This record gives sequence, C-alpha cells and structure tokens, in this order.
Amino acid sequence: MKQKEGKSLKDHLNRFSALTVRLQTHDEHMMIVAFDATGSFSDSLIKNPTKTFFDVRKRVIAHIKTKEVIVEKNNNSHLRQPRPKESA
Repeated sequence: MKQKEGKSLKDHLNRFSALTVRLQTHDEHMMIVAFDATGSFSDSLIKNPTKTFFDVRKRVIAHIKTKEVIVEKNNNSHLRQPRPKESA
C-alpha cells in the first residue's frame, strides 16, 4: 500500500492501520513490506529495518512527532529573533 502523493505519513499510517484491521492479518513481514511510505521515513526503514510492525509504528509516531516539533519551532522562530538595536 503506497503512501499517496500529498498525503502525510500520519494519514498513511491511519489508512494502513484501518486496512490491516479489516484484513485481520498478523503476518509481521507482510505488514512491514506492505507499508510503503515515501520520503525520509522510507529511507530510514531501508537503512534500519525492523522485525515487527509494532516497531515500524513506533518509529512512524516518533518521526511524526519530530516533524511536528520542527514545524512548530519554525513557526515560532519570529518570536526568538533579537530586537533591532536602538540608535542613541
């Protein structure tokens, strides 16, 4: 199941989870192979494979949270900019 273009990793995980519940499968290898994400997370899975889908899910959640923190920091970066020095 490929991650749809323009869909977030979070959306993909939710869609995949709903499908696996309907299929009632517990074949870990099949679930890992079927979870076809894109982008940096996919690269991470290739470089550091997991043995269980539970581990994939934990890594997806950690990846999503990391991205959310980065976005939040970027959105609030204007709050941390130093004020211009006043002329005497």
